[in-house]
Amino acid sequence: MNATYRLIFNRALGCLQVASELAKTGGGAAGGVVGAGVRGAPAVDKNQVPALGLLLRQILAVLQPAVPLLMVGAGVLAPGLTDAATAKYISSSISNLTITGSGTSQVRLIPGGTISGTLANQGTISGASAAVSQVSATGGIGTLSNTGTISGTKQGVLNGGSIGFLQNSGGLIQGGIVGVSNNSSTSQIGTLLNQGTISGKSFGVSNYGTISNLTNDGIISASNPSNSYSKAALLSNGGTIGLLSNSGTINGGSALAILTSSGLIGTFNNDGVITNTGSSAAVVEVGNTGTISNGGTIVGARTGLAINGQVSTVTNTGTISGVQVMFGGFASAINNSGLLGGPNSHTGIALITKSSLFNGSLAGVQSTLTNSGIIQGENYAISISSKPATVILDSGSEVIGTVNAGTTASTFLLSGAQSWGSGSPIIAPQSTLTITPSGDVTTADMWSVATVNNQGTLAVGVFATPTGGGISPASQTIAGNYAQSAGGVLQMAITPADSTAGTDYSQLVVTGTANLAGTLDVVPNGAASAYTVGANYDLIHAGSIVGSFGTVSGMQALANYVSPQMSYSATDATLKMAVAGTPTPAPAPAPAPAPAPAPAPAPAPAPAPAPAPAPAPAPAPAPAPAPAPAPAPAPAPAPAPAPAPAPAPAPAPAPAPAPAPAPAPAPGVTLSNAPAFHSGRAVAASTYAVNVGGDAIVSSLLDGAGQVQGSDGPRFTDSRIGSWVKGFGAFGRANGASVENYGGIAGYGLAINHHLVLGAAFAGSGTGTNTDAQQVSTNSFGGFAYAIDTLGQLRLSTTLGAGYLHQSSSRNIFNAQNQSIYETAVGATNGWYFGAGLQAQYLIPLGQNFLMPYGRIDYVHTYVNGFQENGANKLVNLNIGYGSLNTNVAAFSGGLRAGTDLSLGSMTLIPWVSVGGTGYAGTLKVAQVETVGLTSTTETGLVTPNGALDTGAGVTLRGHHTPWTVKLAYNGQFAGDVHLNTFDLLANYRW
Repeated sequence: MNATYRLIFNRALGCLQVASELAKTGGGAAGGVVGAGVRGAPAVDKNQVPALGLLLRQILAVLQPAVPLLMVGAGVLAPGLTDAATAKYISSSISNLTITGSGTSQVRLIPGGTISGTLANQGTISGASAAVSQVSATGGIGTLSNTGTISGTKQGVLNGGSIGFLQNSGGLIQGGIVGVSNNSSTSQIGTLLNQGTISGKSFGVSNYGTISNLTNDGIISASNPSNSYSKAALLSNGGTIGLLSNSGTINGGSALAILTSSGLIGTFNNDGVITNTGSSAAVVEVGNTGTISNGGTIVGARTGLAINGQVSTVTNTGTISGVQVMFGGFASAINNSGLLGGPNSHTGIALITKSSLFNGSLAGVQSTLTNSGIIQGENYAISISSKPATVILDSGSEVIGTVNAGTTASTFLLSGAQSWGSGSPIIAPQSTLTITPSGDVTTADMWSVATVNNQGTLAVGVFATPTGGGISPASQTIAGNYAQSAGGVLQMAITPADSTAGTDYSQLVVTGTANLAGTLDVVPNGAASAYTVGANYDLIHAGSIVGSFGTVSGMQALANYVSPQMSYSATDATLKMAVAGTPTPAPAPAPAPAPAPAPAPAPAPAPAPAPAPAPAPAPAPAPAPAPAPAPAPAPAPAPAPAPAPAPAPAPAPAPAPAPAPAPAPAPGVTLSNAPAFHSGRAVAASTYAVNVGGDAIVSSLLDGAGQVQGSDGPRFTDSRIGSWVKGFGAFGRANGASVENYGGIAGYGLAINHHLVLGAAFAGSGTGTNTDAQQVSTNSFGGFAYAIDTLGQLRLSTTLGAGYLHQSSSRNIFNAQNQSIYETAVGATNGWYFGAGLQAQYLIPLGQNFLMPYGRIDYVHTYVNGFQENGANKLVNLNIGYGSLNTNVAAFSGGLRAGTDLSLGSMTLIPWVSVGGTGYAGTLKVAQVETVGLTSTTETGLVTPNGALDTGAGVTLRGHHTPWTVKLAYNGQFAGDVHLNTFDLLANYRW
């Protein structure tokens, strides 16, 4: 049948179509469209569809050079340039497609659609939900190249099939949700190379399929990561990425920059910048990954790299703001020669246990951390929990912050030159620390480890200059055991002064056993001529000492002035300065010759009763050689006469010198130095009472939390406004001594506004520490400023101040042989103290009753100069010289107070009770050097226990129409053998 057809342009479909002239409506309009996708065509015309297809091909052959239109119909697609159409649907195979201009809303590959060559966008594809998409797993694009803009309301590029090479060269790919989405498990992208910008509101790149190579040399960003996703990320991987490489910028905003915890990555390399600003998310969170290598920057407000799967190796030569191996993750090896953590990082490397800050690190089976760079964290530099780890700290290693291995039996190996300053303690009571033969470690801190094995060099001190050089004195505490091998070296610094350990000379304090061998290398500071005879340096103070140093070196420069000699006791290894020229071994052999003359007189009487028997001459020859030179002539003139035995007494004068070496005047006074030292232990013990006195003042100024019945229930009062005075007294026991503390505070507060009070106070207190032999009293006077801010039910208070200390000692001495010889040694000194504190209290009204949880941080620093006793020198000098004492203690308290407001007519009575606890950090014990003559030792004193139970009860009374407030309170603190009971009375008058 002959028919006439019309070629028309369908705006809705954006293509040329053929309409039959026979298919007309009554009004003369064209009927249904024929060809592929024909709708409503008469049945008679449908038979002509194949012919129409052929006709259409012929028309296209003629029109293609002149009419750059993309046509979809009868399964035929003519490739070419297009800038006039809107939506491009591809349902068959084409070679190449280039988009220019700005009229294209989308390019969509529907089932059967394939671009075997290149889809090149040089213009703008924008307007549809997905700008470039393929919905069929059977479809594919050989190369997708973008130098223009690809923008979708949901996705920029949505791939449900395969893309061989996706290259964004200076262009923009963006989506309302995700920039590039590889959205199904069967989706594949061979290489995704970004040299422009890929951006999404929630995700930059999202992968649930396979990407063989994802390389970013440009920018991947997110405008506003959505909270509707559990973990929004810039680059989200739930599938597989063979190689993830970044040398550009990936900015996660407030969300994760990269999240691959549910996916797999073969290799992850970063030489660019990966960052975010959110405090609730890590920058990068990975799951199962082969290797991670960072030479760039991975830094955010929280942790840089979180590992939530199995990772073979992490290597960092750049900067990562903390690495955390999460509870379900494991890293076999972590190698750092860059920076892990930083000054604002919570943890350098750690395992998440239970914390909103994601603190923690090495977990799983044995992990190995090797460091030759910097690891720094505010909470912990290194934290190990759950499973042990091996930590290798090589040459150049710098650890800034606490190392905490918890209860794991981890292994620490220190090799090469490295320095550990104060502020980097090691808390690993079940672990071992070994300084390898190549190790050269300088330290001045506290190591709590089971055993420190020194096979290399351990220098106790700090570098005299920032670039090194010699060391200056410092102290190192090992809460555990110390073992030095024959090849090990312990290096200690000394100065001409010998008063204070850690300041005048280096001291190693070992709470367990110090097993000594190898070399002691002494580093003298100052002029050699300034060193004096009698100086004593208690270099090692331990629970027990076994062995001795095989070699003592480093003091050749002092030989013209003093003769350094080592002495060892059960608990101390001491370096003493003797008179120059005194041979070091002399003290040991000196007693040996004494027994030699002793046997001589013993055999002398034996020959007298039996001169004839042969046995008598037999013993005689042995002693005879010694006296032979003098007595030999005597027996010669009188061999026959019986007086022969008379010469025998002649040798008797020879032994007479034996008593001469004994200290003739000393036997009358046998009071040894050891008891003399111990009788002076109250000075070191007084540090507990002195610290309690300072803490009592700080705590009193912080506690302005009385309550009174208001119109709406209990509320905070303004008890520090106006003039007020408080007295306190306490008694207890610590260090085996009775202690007391008493004093008073007077202050005045001014209301700055309705919730803020500023004030000043003057505090004076006295403490006493008493043993059987000694009484030590300390008085303090100081000034403080305080501020109290009441914000509804929350009250914050803080204080800061300093003062003067005066300490006096009186020690009673009895002679061991003659109790009538009684002496009193007295001495006095001065010092200063500093105190500060911060407290938060929250009032919870419950009708007439209330609960008040509180938290408080106190800090007290004390310094007391050394002093010399006098008055104990009737027979011999028994006056003790005491070294200075320096303490720094921080107290962290928390608890709950509960009470009720009882209205009694014109006044309110508020009884209350409280319970809580306090933990302490800082100088928990002191080691004080005590010297008598040329002999010295170290006495230890407990400054504060590790923790204590706090209890309290009291009552506050306030008149409704008077300016007076009165408060009476009791507080008790208990910790093992330490206890303190405090009573205080507060009176406040508001003008």
